[in-house]
Amino acid sequence: MPTPADLGGVGDDALFKSGKLAMWVNGIWQFTPMADAPFKWDIQLEPGLQHKAHHFFSNGIAINANTKNAQAAYKWARYLTSSSIAAKVRIASSWELPALTNKSAFADYLKLTPPANRQAVFDALNSIVPIPVIARQSEMQDKVSAALDKAVSGELTPQQALDQAKKDVDALLGSAPATAAATATK
Repeated sequence: MPTPADLGGVGDDALFKSGKLAMWVNGIWQFTPMADAPFKWDIQLEPGLQHKAHHFFSNGIAINANTKNAQAAYKWARYLTSSSIAAKVRIASSWELPALTNKSAFADYLKLTPPANRQAVFDALNSIVPIPVIARQSEMQDKVSAALDKAVSGELTPQQALDQAKKDVDALLGSAPATAAATATK
């Protein structure tokens, strides 16, 4: 596997499109940018051992409870979330799919290629796992990424990197093991 230095800032999207990355976990927003890849590609559900689990991303619409324009805000939110016109615009943007139960709204979307297996997008909804919302999540991700980067560069073994990540995340959460806390106070 190339190191980050070997990659020189080249992202997974460019590696995939150039044929140097065989598989890539991403989202539907990449369908349009990858449409002109010089090879045939498709999508598939991620395999699962005992249970399938697919991350689910969604955008929400909210109205401030104290708005002076509650009726107009409600009309806008209803239009954006349930109008067939807004649904077509959202689908055509290739960014997100509206949360509609009317399957006919997605007929044209399912016909677009690539990828040929756009049905997998809907099949994944049968095993969704929302991304957890955790206090200090961004900081935790930074700590885990830093430790894993050290494993990739060879500074740490994979086990050492995982141990370091656990120690750093436990410290952020204030749940460091008692022995570590006692050692720090001596």
